[in-house]
Amino acid sequence: MRLFKDFVAKEILFIIFLIAGIVLLILSPQSIKTLPQLVDWETIAILSGFLFITKGIEESGYLEKLVLYFSGKVNTEKMVALTFILLTGFLSMFLTNDIALFIVIPFTIIFFKTIENNLTKLIVLEALAANAGSALTPIGNPQNIFLWKQWDISFFQFIFKLFPLFIVLISILIVFALVMFRKNSIIQNDKNLKKPVDSALFKWSLVLFPLFIVAIETDNTYFFLPFIVVFYLLFFRKIIKKIDYIFIVLFILVFIDMNLLSQLKIVKVFITHFDFLKGFNIYFFSAFLSQITSNVPATILISKFSGNYRAIAYGVNVGGSGLFLASFANIIALRLAKKKGLFFEFHKISILYFLVTLLITSFLFF
Repeated sequence: MRLFKDFVAKEILFIIFLIAGIVLLILSPQSIKTLPQLVDWETIAILSGFLFITKGIEESGYLEKLVLYFSGKVNTEKMVALTFILLTGFLSMFLTNDIALFIVIPFTIIFFKTIENNLTKLIVLEALAANAGSALTPIGNPQNIFLWKQWDISFFQFIFKLFPLFIVLISILIVFALVMFRKNSIIQNDKNLKKPVDSALFKWSLVLFPLFIVAIETDNTYFFLPFIVVFYLLFFRKIIKKIDYIFIVLFILVFIDMNLLSQLKIVKVFITHFDFLKGFNIYFFSAFLSQITSNVPATILISKFSGNYRAIAYGVNVGGSGLFLASFANIIALRLAKKKGLFFEFHKISILYFLVTLLITSFLFF
């Protein structure tokens, strides 16, 4: 019984999506045999590949060295928060919000081990920063990639159209950080982070990272992922044992749940009776539908009924904050951090941020 309680406490996200999937399957006419068709297996392959590579970097011991260097350069909580937020936002513009979090959050968690200060809420702001930064470019997140193709505009035209939204999102996030974090000094603890450094593991993982990105961009994900797995299996077997495989299953459940939800008759009936002529309506509907189905399925669904891609883009990118399932990046952040109480802390901050950005963006642009 104790083991079961520990599992539920540790895997609360997994339990939520598993129960939701069972309920939705009962309500849906979908056959169990067709469930694999609801999963974006390429995305699962991409996430799996980055899990292996980032775990390799993490286990190499070099992150600890970087953290020790970084901790000697920052003096206050406010400085730490702004540094991490801006770094996450910048990385997410070009590496996508998911990949940015795979880089930043392991670094953040190790940094937490070196200080006495409780900065757990920084994880929440990093997730929001990943969503805000990724909103700017057509390659920043999956919904932007989809909209860019549908919109049929150039790379820089897309940036020009989304730049006003990006400024609003990142500015409000900086205000949140300035209010939430004080100028308290960072207090170093006595924990010794120095562990054996595996130079070969670090260097090879670092080489695999950009190679995997190139493989993704050239549609060779399925070819390169087995290579990554076999590579670690042959040369760094300890990495295979440390992978969070439930995390991969969790994302398979996310795809199944979101697709089952979007197929419900009540959802389809509501959408067909909605007024999609006004940009204001599309914007609000996109933002709120993202809270229920997550912003990628919401983008695909709404684009079937409206060609106002600017309103959709603004809505789904604002809608990436709020509830944890509004964006895959939120789920990744919560899962990677594995911090007790973070689920409720996330919603306390993220829902407020969502409402503030929703209203200000509406006032300024619609």
